Amino acid sequence: MLKLISPKFRILPKQLILVVFLIAVSPGLRAQKEEINSLRQQLQTRHDDTLRVIQLNRLGFLYHTSKPDSTMLLANEALLLAQKSNYIRGEARALSVMSNAFYATGNYPKALELQLVALKKYESVDDWTGISNTTGNIGNIHGVLGNYQEALKYNSQTLEIKEKIGDKRGAAVALANIGQIYFAQAKLDSARFYVLQSYDIALRERDIYRERVTSLHLGGIYSEMDEQQMALEYYKNAYDRHNPDNFSLMAALGLAKIYKFKELPDSMLHYANYAYTKAEKEGLTDLVHLAGTFLADYYKTQQVFDSAYAYLEISLAARDSLYNQEKRNKIQALSLEEMARQQEKEEARAVLLQKQKTNLQYIAIAGVIVIFILLFLLLSRSIIVSEKWLSYLGIFILLLVFEFINLYLASQIAPVVNFSAVYTLIVMVIAAAILVPMHHRIEAYITQKMIEKNRKIKIAAAKKMLEKLEAEQAVANTD
Repeated sequence: MLKLISPKFRILPKQLILVVFLIAVSPGLRAQKEEINSLRQQLQTRHDDTLRVIQLNRLGFLYHTSKPDSTMLLANEALLLAQKSNYIRGEARALSVMSNAFYATGNYPKALELQLVALKKYESVDDWTGISNTTGNIGNIHGVLGNYQEALKYNSQTLEIKEKIGDKRGAAVALANIGQIYFAQAKLDSARFYVLQSYDIALRERDIYRERVTSLHLGGIYSEMDEQQMALEYYKNAYDRHNPDNFSLMAALGLAKIYKFKELPDSMLHYANYAYTKAEKEGLTDLVHLAGTFLADYYKTQQVFDSAYAYLEISLAARDSLYNQEKRNKIQALSLEEMARQQEKEEARAVLLQKQKTNLQYIAIAGVIVIFILLFLLLSRSIIVSEKWLSYLGIFILLLVFEFINLYLASQIAPVVNFSAVYTLIVMVIAAAILVPMHHRIEAYITQKMIEKNRKIKIAAAKKMLEKLEAEQAVANTD
């Protein structure tokens, strides 16, 4: 996620720098489109919840650089489904994908917040792959914010974990990220040291994708180090004329700059025009701006002012489009923030409902115990209970019933009425209007029954006492 952009390009708008970096680290457009189509078809078929969460998260991730609003919707659906099925890893991944959406729109604080929450969830299930991926993302966000010390710390943690669990590709990514942190600080020797290690792993693992990514990075590093021949070789390795993807376009623009330095105008124009034409065809506004600016500068130095003016207009139009896109991204970021806020509210409500359901169970248990005691006292043939204690028990049962109904309404009816306090109060008043008279009748009935039972017990006790006295009198008369 961290940008690998030459210091020479820091005059570019912040959003443009971000897009250029994302192009350098994202999968090729063609392969990405094929995977998106495949996932969309798979989601049309009903799968078990776990598989669906995985598919939603993957599709959301693939959309995060182009359609962050779609990413948020997909990740939100994955999050709710994962929570429903208690799939912690799915929840963590959904939060991480949401973070990618905020990252793509420049809302780095929110992106960082979500990654930290995802990290806690991964830690709760000891998912070291997820933990290491998330620490890498956190480090990269710090890198974008210029917190290079924190960026280095988190990416170093990622590298250590990746090496421990044997994830060679993950280790290669971490090494490249560390190299990018040093590159952003113009520490070119350190940048080269780490990116070369990543490149070496890609070669040994025959990872063509990672090889081209690191080749592109190394081309930029060697170009900044004024080792143009080395930069040329690495740019050529990233360039594939039969596959005009993002890597080829960025590499072509790098080659054009090197050939300009070498004063080879034919080769320079060949690669610059290739980058410009393909970028325009694919609708890559950022690369159109870069290539257009490069060609405008070249024709200006050659005093071909009509061509320079034409490309300058194209470049300015692309830049204006990028600024408009930046405004749209800000609007998207606000929308995503609101969606995240609503999600937080839903999570808070879910926690509240779960707590209410738990309390409901406790109250039900307490009510059953009290009713059992009351029935025991009512049916007992030897225990005398005063009316005062019967009244206390009746009031206690009434309060338990009221609380039970209140919690039940909160857990069952309140979500239907959108947690409206007014509707809940109305229902409670209706319940009270029914329960209070019913309570009085039941209390009167139980009291009457208890009085009758007490009288029978007293009469029975008196009879026993009278019989005992009569027996003792008979014995005395006999003596």
